[in-house]
This record gives sequence, C-alpha cells and structure tokens, in this order.
Amino acid sequence: MEFDSQQLCQRLLLIGDAGWPRSPEPVLLSLRDTAHEELDKTRIIFLGDNVYLNGMPPEAGKERSAAEGRLNRQLEAVSDSGAKGVFIPGNHEWRKSSYKSAAPDFAVRPKAEAKFIHARLGGGADFRPQPGCLGPDYIDLPGVRLIIFDSALLIDRLATPDPALAKDATGANPASFFQSLSELLRTGGDRKVIVLAHHPPATHGQHGGFYDFRDHIFPLTRLPQTHWLWAPLPVIGSLYPAVRLAKNDPENLSSPAYQEMNKKLLSAFRAKPPLFYAAGHEHNLQILTGSKAGSYILVSGAGSKTMLTTATHGTDTIFSHLHTGFMALDFMRNGDVLLRVIEPADKEGHSIVAFSKWFKGHRG
Repeated sequence: MEFDSQQLCQRLLLIGDAGWPRSPEPVLLSLRDTAHEELDKTRIIFLGDNVYLNGMPPEAGKERSAAEGRLNRQLEAVSDSGAKGVFIPGNHEWRKSSYKSAAPDFAVRPKAEAKFIHARLGGGADFRPQPGCLGPDYIDLPGVRLIIFDSALLIDRLATPDPALAKDATGANPASFFQSLSELLRTGGDRKVIVLAHHPPATHGQHGGFYDFRDHIFPLTRLPQTHWLWAPLPVIGSLYPAVRLAKNDPENLSSPAYQEMNKKLLSAFRAKPPLFYAAGHEHNLQILTGSKAGSYILVSGAGSKTMLTTATHGTDTIFSHLHTGFMALDFMRNGDVLLRVIEPADKEGHSIVAFSKWFKGHRG
C-alpha cells in the first residue's frame, strides 16, 4: 500500500532514552529530517530519560552544563525540524530521594527540565504531565488522543506504604489517577487513543529479566561510561544480571510496585483498551502484540548509541532490534495507520525503514 501524504491526518515520532547523545547523534539527525517532511502535522514525543544520569540539576548544580548539552541536542532536533515536541519524564528525570513528597526538593529536577525546555522552545515543546504530577494528561490532535502519565512517579507512589505520602504535587493519589485514566479512555470518541509513558507494560529486554551473551561476557559495554570497552569478564559478568534480578529494583517488571501498576493499568484498559501503548525504558526497539494492554505495545527507547541494551524475542514479538532508531505512527483520514521503525544508516543520519506495517481501518 502506497503512502499518500495528502491523506495524512497526524504523524507521531516516538523516541525514548535519548538523554546521553553523541555530538552529533545520527538518530537525532534522522529524527529531525523525518519530522521536517510533514512538520505541520508532526509531534515528536520524547518518552523519558531525556537527561542522564540524574535529570536536570538546578542552575547552580555542578552537573548542569553537561545536562544542558544533552537536552539541547534533543531540543535542536525539534527546533531545526520545525515540528512540535512533547517531553515525558522517565525515572532518570528524578533522583530517588526527590520522589518523596515530604522532601524539600520534591520534583525540583523535572521542574528544572521543564523550565529549560520552555526557555529554549517556548510553545514549540511541552513537558507533560506537569512536573511532580502523576497525570494522566492528554492532548487531542486530529484523529488521535494522546494520554500521558509519569510512570516513574506512579511506581514510586504505589510502593509508598504511607498513604499520606502516596500523593503527587496536586494531591492526587494512584486511585484517583486510575479513575481519571479510565475516564480519558472512555471519552476519546472516534479518536484513536495512544497511551504514552516511560515504562512499558511488557518487554523482552533487561527490565523484563532477559539477558544475552553480551551481558554475561562483556558487561562493561552495557554501561554508558564504558560502552566502548569490550573487555571479556565471563564470570564477573554473569553477576551483572544476577544482581539486577536479585535486588528487586522498582525499575524492573518483576518488582511488586511495577506489577501493581501493570495490574491496575489492565483494569483501567478493560472497557476500552488503547490502540497503542508507547514507552521507552528499554534501550532498544520492540513491537509486541499488546493483548489487554492495548492492541500493540511499542518500546522505542533507542535514542542514544551509548545506551543500547539487550533485545530478545518472545511469542508476542513482532519486531525486535538492538539499534538506535525511533518509531513513526501515521494516522490517515480513512482510519488506516502506518507504523514504521526508522533507523539511521550512517553518521550523517540518513535513514532506512527497518520495519513497516499498515493497520487497516482502525477507528476509535
């Protein structure tokens, strides 16, 4: 089926975990050029972890300059394309100590990032939901409703034993969040609904407990500071996945709070599941059949070459690739949807389409 740009209603470009880019970063150059093709109809969605490793420090912070540089490369991709951007918080937007609402620096780093984005691009980009808020926030575009939430904060609040602290900056708690989410799904009308967050409900990467030979033999290549160091550590390396699984990290799907989030999401989706659930978190590219979590789960967290991690296959895998890239969703006037995985082919950012699939007549 041929693509007819005259029938294009809305284009979404989905890229996550772009917070440690090279200079230049080929995937951001490819993103810029793709966005420019239909700039008036395009939103670039950054799916969290936009600033590694600890989010945007305050202006007087010693890591501020490096953080600004990493975020600036993403902002330049937006501004140079002429399209609009949306930045979603991930777990690296936060420091663990700043999750707690009783802490004096609650949400200071997400707030600093949102302020920097607005100062640079004004109305050309949004930070959603508002810093320190669970959401769900939403954006209605031609033919599509985007529902956005802070999954990192939600996981923390679900793990908080004291109900008085299990709130966001507005006083909302997980119960009210899931109630609002159900309402936004129900009132989408004929729009196709896309749920956007940082944490995916399913994955065949490290956060799902999947590892490959590289994790066991060359574990230093999985760290951003030493991604270039192919030093074989066959025995020590096997401790890396073992420790990650054993410490019950809340960022892993196996953690109780993450499982609780998924359970409650599935309950909220029961009446009207979204067409797509798009996330980052895993530093690879995966397309999965979504079952109850939506028709399809899109994991698009390969926004930086220095951050790539394991991508394996499962029975629900449609596509999986360990490569930098992003995903494009084209919503057509007749209800068809085109999904593509776009990857840079060289250091100049020239693109190839690694995967393409039409979904016929998906409405609502």
